[in-house]
Amino acid sequence: MTWAAPIGWGLAGLGTLGSIAATQDYARSQRDMIEQMQGTERVSRTLRTQDRNRKRDQMIGQQAAMFGASGVTLEGSPMAVMADTSAEVAREQFNDDFNSNAKQAAWDLSKRSAQRSADMRSVASLFNFGANALIRG
Repeated sequence: MTWAAPIGWGLAGLGTLGSIAATQDYARSQRDMIEQMQGTERVSRTLRTQDRNRKRDQMIGQQAAMFGASGVTLEGSPMAVMADTSAEVAREQFNDDFNSNAKQAAWDLSKRSAQRSADMRSVASLFNFGANALIRG
């Protein structure tokens, strides 16, 4: 074994460690990006809910005012119209919540997958280094 061999192995080891660090850094950046998207979705969902509730209240108020101005009492059909309006808004809210929750779950899965992939690539780098050490002696 020449004097260059230990230097070569040292550089190979540093390269392996650098590769592992870069892989883990990439996984962390992916996780951070996904967490930012999740936070944006949570804020957006809250704003959509507030907007939907405001529109619902406005629609029900307009309906009540129209019924009141026409001299109709809020029994029977006028109440059914307002109930339908509330039910439609509730369905929209349910669909929005369902879709938002599905996005959050998919992003959580992406975060875990990115980290597992980085871990596997890191282990593979170590095995590759070890295999080269055994082969080259």
